[in-house]
Amino acid sequence: KLKIYLLLKILKYTDIITVTGSQTKDKLINLGLNKNKIFIYPHLIDSKYLKDCKPVKLKYNLLTITSFFPLKRTIDSIKSLMLINKEGFNFKLAVLGDGPQKKYCENFVRENNLEKNVHFYGYVKDIRPFLNNSQYFIQTSTSEGLSLALVEAMGVGLIPIVTDVGDERDLITETKNGFFVNVGMPNEIAKKIIQI
Repeated sequence: KLKIYLLLKILKYTDIITVTGSQTKDKLINLGLNKNKIFIYPHLIDSKYLKDCKPVKLKYNLLTITSFFPLKRTIDSIKSLMLINKEGFNFKLAVLGDGPQKKYCENFVRENNLEKNVHFYGYVKDIRPFLNNSQYFIQTSTSEGLSLALVEAMGVGLIPIVTDVGDERDLITETKNGFFVNVGMPNEIAKKIIQI
């Protein structure tokens, strides 16, 4: 609450506030900020650049890009893969990123014998080979603005399955170009993928 209080104090004295989507703008207006000072500047990508990469032997069904902070709930992506494979599939998940809960996730993978299906790559400078060799983009966060990784994934045609916690609805229409799931529900992710 202190962070929000301080942020609002600062923002009240700014001339222009930029946000990445309409839900964030609405939240700030509801907190009492002047709507005429808030402008939406969404993330932009060059889809031609994103698709331009050397062919590689990587093939993943699921891709998640994370900072491994608790609010990212990366473990939910791994649990969803485990549930999918319990239904007879042999899906693979690429996990890009580093952070404080990475060891916890790696231990979970080992304890559940998922080493052949879940691959941790750490920080990756060029994510294009992963974007172009995956089918689904998974985002399991409890909080987001508008994820640049989501925009990039959609830019190359991945099907997004994401929690509805930020400005994702500016990009995704349920069942038309992606899917929403509730936070902390890896079974919903698994069910959506199995149904597709």
